[in-house]
Amino acid sequence: MRGLVKGKLTLSETYTSPAVRIVQTHVLGQSIKFAVDQPRDAIQAIHALGRFYEADELLLMSKVFPMGGRFLDVGANVGNHSIFFGKFMRAQSIVPIEVNPRVIGLLKTNLMINGLEEVADLSHLGVGLHNETLSGAA
Repeated sequence: MRGLVKGKLTLSETYTSPAVRIVQTHVLGQSIKFAVDQPRDAIQAIHALGRFYEADELLLMSKVFPMGGRFLDVGANVGNHSIFFGKFMRAQSIVPIEVNPRVIGLLKTNLMINGLEEVADLSHLGVGLHNETLSGAA
């Protein structure tokens, strides 16, 4: 895949369709961007409003997460938690785990537009514990 080296993002890679809207907001003094391509999705609907999904839970989790720690995001979806811990807790590494091919492109985009491409290890995207290849369709 062009622009992907050892699980890292580069700015030359294109991830999503032209139907993506970028929402820029400021949270706790930080510029945050969310890529939204399905505004009716529960998580993306909150992002479309310029807010983090499960913001109260993220704040609770941040009280026990060490500044500069390593963040493993199992079921990363579009990267809500990865963005939060990357931006506010300055995670030194983020390993998102996501098997749904429908959201992987948006997850990559969200990490890139928030400047987290250097700390994100994308080598586990699309990998799951199953002996069959699945489409991700319901």
